[in-house]
Amino acid sequence: MPKVWAQEKGDRIPILVNAHGQPINDKSSQLTHFMGTVSRSGKYCPIYKPWNKVKAAKKQALIALLKVNN
Repeated sequence: MPKVWAQEKGDRIPILVNAHGQPINDKSSQLTHFMGTVSRSGKYCPIYKPWNKVKAAKKQALIALLKVNN
């Protein structure tokens, strides 16, 4: 996802979600792929841990990263 990582700060990819918070537009695959690159990096979201074992600070950093880059 080099294109997403290289975006200027403030550039956003609009993602529409349904009532359950699930992405529903044609850009949702970009979000899914971006989240995959973040999780595989291990910096924000180590994939070897269950989500409920990830510390709150890491969760907040991941959510902030997603808001900035998407």
